[in-house]
This record gives sequence, C-alpha cells and structure tokens, in this order.
Amino acid sequence: MENLILFLALGALLSSSPGRSHRPDCESEMLVPTPDSSHVPGFESAVLFLTGASSMEELHESEVERYERLAASPLPLNTASASRLKSSGLFSAYQIAVLLDARQSGGPILSLSELALLDGFSEAFARALGKFISLDTDIGSVFGKKKAVQQSLTLGGTLKEAGGANAVSWRFKYLCSKDGRWEAGLRNHSAGLAFYGRRHLSKLILGDFNARFGQGLAMWSGFSLSGLSATVSRNPTGLSPSHSSSSDYSLRGAAAEWTFSRRARLCAAAFVRNGKAVPVGNFSRSSPKGEWGVTILGTGLISTDLRRSAGKFDFFCEAGYDFRAIRRDADAASGSANSDSPNATTAFRSISFPSPSLLAGIVWNPRYATSVSLLLRHYPSDFAGTYSGSVRSSTKVRDETGLILSLRSSSLTLAAEALRRPESGYSQCRLLALYTPASEGPWGCSLRLAQRLRAELNSASSEDTGGGNSFSSLFGSGGSLRSDLRADLSYAPNAFSLALRANALLYRAPAWLGYSELAYRGSGGRLKCSAFARFTAFNVRNWDDRIYAYEHDARGYFTVPAYYGRGYALSFYATLKYRPFFRGVSLSLRCSYLRRSVGGVPVPDTLTLRLQTAVDL
Repeated sequence: MENLILFLALGALLSSSPGRSHRPDCESEMLVPTPDSSHVPGFESAVLFLTGASSMEELHESEVERYERLAASPLPLNTASASRLKSSGLFSAYQIAVLLDARQSGGPILSLSELALLDGFSEAFARALGKFISLDTDIGSVFGKKKAVQQSLTLGGTLKEAGGANAVSWRFKYLCSKDGRWEAGLRNHSAGLAFYGRRHLSKLILGDFNARFGQGLAMWSGFSLSGLSATVSRNPTGLSPSHSSSSDYSLRGAAAEWTFSRRARLCAAAFVRNGKAVPVGNFSRSSPKGEWGVTILGTGLISTDLRRSAGKFDFFCEAGYDFRAIRRDADAASGSANSDSPNATTAFRSISFPSPSLLAGIVWNPRYATSVSLLLRHYPSDFAGTYSGSVRSSTKVRDETGLILSLRSSSLTLAAEALRRPESGYSQCRLLALYTPASEGPWGCSLRLAQRLRAELNSASSEDTGGGNSFSSLFGSGGSLRSDLRADLSYAPNAFSLALRANALLYRAPAWLGYSELAYRGSGGRLKCSAFARFTAFNVRNWDDRIYAYEHDARGYFTVPAYYGRGYALSFYATLKYRPFFRGVSLSLRCSYLRRSVGGVPVPDTLTLRLQTAVDL
C-alpha cells in the first residue's frame, strides 16, 4: 500500500511538472520555465531555424503546413517510437539514437534544458523544438486509462474578385489519430491512412505519402529548398504520411516499413505517376554514430548514402547511378549489331557508361552555436533523377557541378555557392549574408543581403540575354548581377507589436518594397484573439525583379504574393480561438486589397476574402 501511494504521488508530481505541459497551439511562448532555455522562439523563427531557410519566402505551403500540424499536435518525445521520430523530420539518425538511449538509460526527458544537454543537441535547437514536441509521459496507460481519439476538421472558403470577375474556391480537411498508433486524413481530392506497429511491421501507409531517403539523389518527394542557406544536409524521414492540402508534392499509392533489431529498416513502396506504377525500396541501418542506406527505384536508378558523426564533425555523402542510360545505349548498340553495317562491332564496343551522381559534405562545430559546412556536388547531364530532390538542386540533380561553403552562428549566417551547368550554358555564384543580433529587450532587427552573379556561356539560349548589369570582363558577354537587400525591424513591448520592412532589389532595373505591420497577439485563457494589419507599398517595373513578401494566413494556407508593378496593398488577418470542453475552435478571417499599375497602365484592383473555421476534438 505504501508503495502504491508513493507511486501515485510520483505520478502526480511528474504530470504537474512544467516540462510536461501540453502545447495545444503554435503561439504559446513557454514550455519549461527554467532560466537557461525557457524562452521558446515564435513559430516562424522556429521553422526557419529547423529548415535552414533564410526567410519564410523560400518555403513551400506543404512544408509550412507540416510544421503547423506538429505545432497543433506536438510529437510526444518520451513515448514516440523511432519510426515516428524519423517521420517527423525533426531529427537526424544520430540524434534519434542518442534520444532513444537516453530514454532507456535515464528515463523520460523532463525539460528542454535536459534535452539540450544530450549529445548532438544544443540549447538553440531544443528551444526551436519546443514548438513542435511535448514532454508528456504516458502515466495514464499505467493505470489502463485509454486515450480519446483526436480529431480535427477544417473548412475554408476563398473569394477573389478582380475587374468584375469572381473566383471561389473551397477547401476542407479532416484528420483523426489515436495513441500514436494510427492516423487518417481526408481532403478535397485525396485521402490517406497510416498505421504504426510496435513490432516488425513499424509502419503501413495507404494513400498520399512522402518518401525521403538519404540526401535525395534517388528519391525525395515533396519540398526541396533551392535557396541558399547555411544548412547543407537534410534529415531523411523515410516513409511518412502526407496530409498536406497541396497534394502535388506527395506520392499516391501504398508503402510499408519493417524494423529489424531496432537498428535496421526496410522500406517498400509503390506509387502511380503518369499512369504507371513506380516501385521504390530502401534498406538502412543506423547506429549511435551514423546511418547507412541503399535506395532502389524500379526505373533503374540506385543510390547509396552514408552519414557518420565523430566528435565535432558530421560527414555525409551519397552516390547515385542511372542504369537506364546503360540500357538505352546497349539497346542502340545491339540494334546496330543486328544490322548489315560493317561498323556493327565497333558500335557495340562504343557503349558509353554514364557518370555517377555524387555529393559529399562535412559539418564542423568548433564551438557552441557555431558551425562551418562544406558541400560538394556533381550531377551529370545523363543522370535523370525524375523523383529526386537533392539538397541545393534546382535541376532535379542533372547537369550541375557546385560547391557551397557556409558559416552559421547565433547571430550571423554566411553562405557562398559556385556552380556550373555545362549543358545549359552558364555558371553562377551566389552569396548570402544574414545578420540577426541578439536582443533581450522588445526590439529586434535583421539585415539580409543576397547576391547572385551569373555568367552566360551561351547568351543566345539564356533567359538573361540583354538584361542585368554587365560583368563581361569577368564572366563573358551575358554576365549579370542581382542584388537583394532587406532590412527588418520589430518592436514588441507587450501584446501589441510593430514590424517594418524595407526591401531594395537591383537586377533589370531598380525595385523596392516596404511594409509596416501592426499586430496583436492575445494570451492565455479559454478565449484568445490575434490580429495583423499590414500596409505595403512597392515599385517593381520588371517582372524579373518581382519581390516576394510572406503574409499571415489561416492554418493550412501559405500566402507569399509576388509584387510587380507600382502600387500598394492592404491586408488584414484575424483569428479567434476558443477552448470549451474540447481541444478548441478557431475562426479565421483574411482580407486583402491590391491596387497597382504596370507600365503606367492601371490594372484592375484585386480583392480577396478568406474565411476558415477549424474544430479540434
């Protein structure tokens, strides 16, 4: 009896620990009230830190929506299986191995401070994770208490009016899950079902899913960041269900994953593309020091990847080979051999073997919150990575040789890239500098400079012919320079905040954009209200100089308008959240008005209205 009382008291103490507070939404600011890692960054800052993007404009709707789902239903760090940890995309294989070993040897993680002390983690990384994980322990399961099914229903409608023409679109999504064992989703034109097993069959998915292996040379579905950043490696998620409202970036079919001896995994999937079924398989083996894997596609493409961690260094590489090219050349040579041509034997002997696609990188962490990265890549012109999406690949890993060197610290990010595409006929250099000084007060600021210097080797086929600032003496007759300078300033003394941006761009012609935004973020209680009002002015005379600016929008929508012409825009977004007896109800309203002229000719004004309601049960 005394042991039972002691156990109940311990369970009550653990369940009331600040480190186990559930995070029902993405705007909460505190998870663990400890001095060293109590402040969890905002949603946007956390997403940028984890993705490595330098601005929200570089992301895609499906990627942002994935983080929104994690913010609304945080990943249970202390109870999630290795398969679910990997599917989240938040951790590397090494971090997952360290986390599992820490849970087994020391019990559940009690706070972000404790998480930051694990090998492979840091305080900044733990703070960013605070938006998307929970440290709850499954105390209820000890006493046989069953968890309720979590359900979410979202309905949204958009009305767009321009020049007397109206366009109406609707969107709905229904998601449900239970105990981390299964989850299902239904959207406008797609659906998906995922089951997580506890023995050898660790995952089974029907419907829409993502397949992301290695660094993406052979298989990487969904979003690939093509913008320049200091993060040169990615965390493969393996097979994971896709519940994004934008289904264009996911695969549709069936997938399964088997786990052997905790360290080895076998994945098999088949999806339909262009009326044909495409099979894909992957075998990977992880250890506390890294991961090794092989990916095979039914199209004839194979790749092998390796990742190792040693002290302050993290090394990764992947090599891919397209056997289809050999088959095509062999078939052509065989056709010549069967002919009466006297050169048939010579044609057969002249079979050419395509070059492999390669990438290799190393990350060095010389001190706390500082990393230096180097990435080398080579994608031959005869490598057809139709379903690939390798890091820093804007050509689907084809016809590209490049190098990236970057430095990342707590306040400064520097990255430089040089690449050449022989078949396309140009080379390019890009530079990125992002300075975000640390600030303890209500003020915040950042300065971002992006430079792109392009050399056209074949100006007749180039999109830049006849434009840009000439650098002929260095890079040939088609050289052009694109400069993008952005400054952001924010002031948030309390629930009200003010944000200012000034963006200047020089490429085809001088262009600029500026906006001011007043925001209110309500806090706590059953009723919570947030509102954002923005005024934007811009002058962009050429379409190639268009400037993008991210705007707040309802959950599941990602709005990054491209401003072109001369004019102004007004936008307003408000959301009201209420938590009655169930998890919550939210109502969101967005209204935007755009007036502009192009080349001195007025363009019909555009009015956009969006209304969305979401119910979480």
